[in-house]
Amino acid sequence: MTATTIGIDLGTTNTVVAMVYDDGPHVMPRGSGVIIPSVVGFERGSTGPPKVGDEADRMPAAIRSIKRLMGRTYEGAIEEGSERLFAGGGGGRLVQALAGDLQLEVNAGWPQPKRFWPHEIQAHILREARAHAERCLKRAVTGATITVPAYFGDPHREATLDAARLAGLEVVGHVLDEPSAAALAFGNIVGFGLHEPILIVDWGGGTLDVTVQVSDGREWQQIAIDGDLTLGGDDIDLLVARLALRKARLDDDLLRDEANQHELRRTARRAKEALSSRDETLVEAPRLLDPDSNAPVRWPAVTLSRAELEGATATLMEIAVDTVTRCLEHRDVARDRIGKVLLVGGSSRIPAFRTALQALLPQARLHDDVDPMHSVALGAAIFANTKPTLARICPYGFDVLHEDGSRTELIQANSEVPTPDFAHFGLPAFTRYPAQTIYRLTLSSFAERSGVKVPLQTQRLFGRDLPPTAQGTRVDVEIWLDENKTVQAVCHVDGHSQPITLDSLDKQGRMLFSEVLDANLEAAAVLEANQEADGGLVSRLRAGFDASRAALQSRSHSHAETALRLLEDVRDQIEDRQQWARTAGEPTAERVRQRISGWIALLEQELLPAFWNVLPPATRDTAVEGLRALRVMLQTGAPPEALEGRFARVREALETDDAAGAAIQGFRESFLLGMPTRLCAGLRRASLTLRDALAANDASAVRQAQAALTALRAEGSAAWDSWQDSDALVDAAPDLVVPKDMPRHGN
Repeated sequence: MTATTIGIDLGTTNTVVAMVYDDGPHVMPRGSGVIIPSVVGFERGSTGPPKVGDEADRMPAAIRSIKRLMGRTYEGAIEEGSERLFAGGGGGRLVQALAGDLQLEVNAGWPQPKRFWPHEIQAHILREARAHAERCLKRAVTGATITVPAYFGDPHREATLDAARLAGLEVVGHVLDEPSAAALAFGNIVGFGLHEPILIVDWGGGTLDVTVQVSDGREWQQIAIDGDLTLGGDDIDLLVARLALRKARLDDDLLRDEANQHELRRTARRAKEALSSRDETLVEAPRLLDPDSNAPVRWPAVTLSRAELEGATATLMEIAVDTVTRCLEHRDVARDRIGKVLLVGGSSRIPAFRTALQALLPQARLHDDVDPMHSVALGAAIFANTKPTLARICPYGFDVLHEDGSRTELIQANSEVPTPDFAHFGLPAFTRYPAQTIYRLTLSSFAERSGVKVPLQTQRLFGRDLPPTAQGTRVDVEIWLDENKTVQAVCHVDGHSQPITLDSLDKQGRMLFSEVLDANLEAAAVLEANQEADGGLVSRLRAGFDASRAALQSRSHSHAETALRLLEDVRDQIEDRQQWARTAGEPTAERVRQRISGWIALLEQELLPAFWNVLPPATRDTAVEGLRALRVMLQTGAPPEALEGRFARVREALETDDAAGAAIQGFRESFLLGMPTRLCAGLRRASLTLRDALAANDASAVRQAQAALTALRAEGSAAWDSWQDSDALVDAAPDLVVPKDMPRHGN
């Protein structure tokens, strides 16, 4: 191998760097391998680069466990409970960025808190790993094999690759699955028989990764993969910290403070490690402060037993053992033939977990012959040096997602990666509208749990500037998984000899830009299908399309948000225009009756109850009397002009020329057909805010609320005017038409 290529185990708690020397793989530096804490700390008030590793780990306010956030959305991270590991301040807190993206907000004494993407923080750790290797080798390092859990999906792997690019590291081959790396490290020490199934259990600080693999002497082949991306030593440490607080008769509220959380998690980790080799240990946490008064908290003498620890963590142990069991129950696993279990990661040292594993596989021997903290990095170095063949599988499958929400399986879970050329998946589809040059296909990944599909993330593939075709032209989409377990696709258009690549929206950047690109494609399809139309909504749609194209080129978040808002507004209006067109053929009298009936229901059920307390008694009486009269007129078949006139008088009574009337008018306008959804919601909020200010008799608040409502009403009026000036547009979408009973072929 070249001396500039290393192996990196990029762990949740620790990062380890290794290299193959003349006498084999060693953690760097050779002879006294160093573990780098996966911690990034910003010094208070400093504008320089952050501290990483040991220096950062000594800082109470530092970012830890960033791997938990890689490839996550904000909603996903909250659902998984990851926010409990980020207490805020210098340690960061989870915040929702535009379009649901996840960022970490750090407050380290700067004039304003700063926000970072998870992969930006991870890149600092990779830079330190690279610098550590360069200090040991005294030469530049440009390439690395970087490991990730086998259970990582495409977004997690892409985020890791993003971090490597920021760190200036070229990833050798592909991101390597951690259990496969561990198998390479154990190979020469344990010795594996031909086609002997090996269970590899990698339980580290943040993830549990379980695989069954076999070797035919030439290559390793993955048979089954399972895991839990939110279960690790971090979670155990928090439980032990809470147990210690209870025994000390102190409140869990102490964990709100990030310095306290750091101290307690470190104390818990020491206790957990001590109880792996003894029956009880003394727990000490002398540097705690009251979060409110900042006064020192007295920590009494606390002794923790192994039995108490096992009781507190029993549920997590059960989840971990169930995960291993699921992997062993895979249809291709010969459970009774497994004679070796490789233990990887710090959490695999827990005695209760080892006992449970031995009970699952009484015929097997548990191996920790290679240091569980080093084995993945050593295997990564071996892979970088020899590049052995690893036949891998993707634990996730992929469905085609139809417009009505139904699904058709396309790629099975546990399919081989990269997909062999002869086994690419074929998907027959058809173009949707004449002269279509934009194609979009929606997929959904899934995991299998005890034979049940669990839907995961939605993913879209797209192509543009394709040859224009007749409506219903056959398009065969060829889909496969590449070496990074990422979906790739090309389409073969009937009548055209050259295949055309379909890209993934997920590769365009963060979620915001994926959403902008998606809206841009939809706008392009509608413009393409309405080439003869002009003015009104078409002009607004073209402006949004141009704005979105500029935002995608500039990568400006503010421009992207503005473009997305405009395109979503116009899309809402086009849908309303389609709804209006569906009723346009009805007789005028019937359309008026339906519209007046709807307004009566709205006023009685929504508007009057909301504004009753700010209306003068006379106005209430007039409105109620008018609505009753309208109901009678509807029942007796009054002509349309009479209904319109009577309803106009009710409106005039309510929508007076004052603040209360403006609030009511804004509220009513929010229900107009042709008003974008965003403006509808804004008008209602602003109207109710003005109502509340009137009820409180707060003149200043009334002025502010009225100004905000006036601005929204002006924006809504312009949008509604353009809607009225438009004809019904041909509704078009770039999605290919995929038959539900499609003849799936391939793997």
